[in-house]
Amino acid sequence: MDFPNFLTAFTAFLYGGTKPNYSKIFKLFDDEKVGCFNEKNIRRVFKELDLKITEDEVQLMVERTDLNNDGVITEDEFAQVMAHISPKI
Repeated sequence: MDFPNFLTAFTAFLYGGTKPNYSKIFKLFDDEKVGCFNEKNIRRVFKELDLKITEDEVQLMVERTDLNNDGVITEDEFAQVMAHISPKI
């Protein structure tokens, strides 16, 4: 499952098709409460959800979501990508 599909399915699961508050989903990844998350956090969330993910997939997720290429995903970047990939939610 690629990252956009994962996020769309995860959002639909959490919010039952209603418009989500992306901040709540972001906080699941940002467990250290530092205002961003990285590859380690993505691996953790997938592991907690008992989903398999390859290192290439993790890297691709970061590349597609880290809009300023600084190695971390901020809440603003996350919300922008989520709004773009799940406009119907």
